[in-house]
Amino acid sequence: MVIIQNNFFKRILENYIDDLVFQIDLDDKFKILQINKEILSNLGYKKSYLLDSSFLNLIFQKDVYKFIDYIKSSFKKGKNSHQIRLIDNKRNPIWYELKKFDIDTFSNKLIVVLKDITKLKSIEKKLNETEERLKLISDMVPEISYWKLISPKDGKDAVKKSREMLETVIDTIPQLIYWKDENLKYLGCNQKFASISGFKRPHSLIGKTDREISWLSHKSKEIRELEKSVLNSNRPELNKIESWKLPSGEKRWFEVNRIPLYNIENKPTGILCTFDDITDRKIAEEKLKESEEKYRGILENIKECYFEVDLRGNLTFCNEAFIKESGYSQDEIIGVNFSSFVDEENRRKIYNAFNQVYRTENGLPNLQYKGFKNNGEEVIVETSVYLRYNSEGKKIGFSGILRIITEKYILEQKLKESEK
Repeated sequence: MVIIQNNFFKRILENYIDDLVFQIDLDDKFKILQINKEILSNLGYKKSYLLDSSFLNLIFQKDVYKFIDYIKSSFKKGKNSHQIRLIDNKRNPIWYELKKFDIDTFSNKLIVVLKDITKLKSIEKKLNETEERLKLISDMVPEISYWKLISPKDGKDAVKKSREMLETVIDTIPQLIYWKDENLKYLGCNQKFASISGFKRPHSLIGKTDREISWLSHKSKEIRELEKSVLNSNRPELNKIESWKLPSGEKRWFEVNRIPLYNIENKPTGILCTFDDITDRKIAEEKLKESEEKYRGILENIKECYFEVDLRGNLTFCNEAFIKESGYSQDEIIGVNFSSFVDEENRRKIYNAFNQVYRTENGLPNLQYKGFKNNGEEVIVETSVYLRYNSEGKKIGFSGILRIITEKYILEQKLKESEK
């Protein structure tokens, strides 16, 4: 039984070389039995530190029971994946996509594979923060890694070993993957690429060119030029973002790697290409961009001066109206502390007002004080002050709408004097 489990763990390692892989014992408090990396660089732990400890200790506290429920329900319902946060050695949570692999129906030991999805989560977080900022403004203004495969012409054992390794990988690899000879004719592919190309088995593509693959034929010339460039330069082309139209007509985004293949004499004999579907990430990035453009557009078109400062009062953003009224340029004003525009008396007044907003979490709609433009002109300012939060609800600064009301203030003072 142990040998079977170790062989299964080894096959999983071959298929998920870029991910974290754990073998855990459900009957022994989720004890970690095996790990795939000596040093878990993303988390900062050493392998020896984690072995024989509970996998639950590695999970962010709020996600522990979700993980346990996922394991229980996946046995019954066959759930595929789940998102959890692991804690690094500095106690920071890191997002991972988790997949469960059963060893056998009689064993309560299982293998979990964890893929780092921090980048995707970061995009989602920025999108949420941008939408929150936009909502606040609306309220305020009522208008595959590098591969090198050996394919020797001589040596049956080497060929057999290479083929067995390759077949194990491509049977389960999540990417689309194919490889060609130096004339750019297909030598093989994984099942996923064969299926999407309309073939039942990968070997059906052997000897064909892109012109004979229906969904690639219209781009065959472009593909040939890209792959020839890699072969001629003898340099891999990595992480290139490309859009492709699938046979169904659906447009998908892929991160593409094109890598020259070598024989035992280290001479290029073909090319390996992998396509990692990043459509979800691309859509999230486009939504974020659209949201930010909408947000910027609103700010630049309002007449009022809009500003954002951090908790120390340093300007982190302001719109064109604010820049115009202040007399400073964009480069001059970003990073300047809000107190730089006022004298000592009004500096204390502003500090007390911002401190009140921070403590009570209630905004101020009409704070008035005296300030100075870049040319030294004294002005009377009226501004609102509101707290800013990030997507996790943490206080990160202040924002508000600022107006120059000097003329209004002078008229009000004259009116008061005339009434005496």
